[in-house]
Amino acid sequence: MRIYQTKDAWDKKSGVSLSDYVKGKKNLFEKLRAKAEVLLATNKFRVFMITPIQGSKHGDQEQQRILREFDERFAKVESVVATFGGILVRIDREHALEDLVTRIKKEIHASAFIIADLTDERPSCYFEAGYAEALRKPVIYMASQNSVLKPGTPTKIHFDIHMNIIYFSNHQELSEKLNNTIEQNKEKLLKAGDQSSVIVAPETSVM
Repeated sequence: MRIYQTKDAWDKKSGVSLSDYVKGKKNLFEKLRAKAEVLLATNKFRVFMITPIQGSKHGDQEQQRILREFDERFAKVESVVATFGGILVRIDREHALEDLVTRIKKEIHASAFIIADLTDERPSCYFEAGYAEALRKPVIYMASQNSVLKPGTPTKIHFDIHMNIIYFSNHQELSEKLNNTIEQNKEKLLKAGDQSSVIVAPETSVM
């Protein structure tokens, strides 16, 4: 039951009452309802964020640091997108019933444009970015100057888009550059049926 985050669905035939089955479980109904109200708002566009899901809330200090860094990045990007009237979606923040790949494809289809963080990327990040570009969705690529998993190590991007990546060294720089990129490309990003895919960095105009 997704609302109570139980491992399996409640089976009436099991002999265990529903109240006993969900006893001690956290009820997510209000949280999910609030999320649904935001996502169903007709006057807001959606933006899907591609990002490596790294770190662990219940891991050691290093795993918690990694998780916190990517969460803080998401919060910064979410704030920037919100200033333009949009809603940022990250797949691990959703509570969907579909399998993960199906959900990702649906979110990419429904999004006005995509923001992809390629720092410490995984193969799934390239799959999602490639799928978005195949759909002619505008994609804003970003990456920190250094690795999150290996601090002090320069980020390596294994993708032929090096000239179109927003590189940043801190969250403030990320916010400023992303804001500038969206502002300069706003018409292209929000235009229905736009046929371009890669969005240029802040200092360059859209071709």
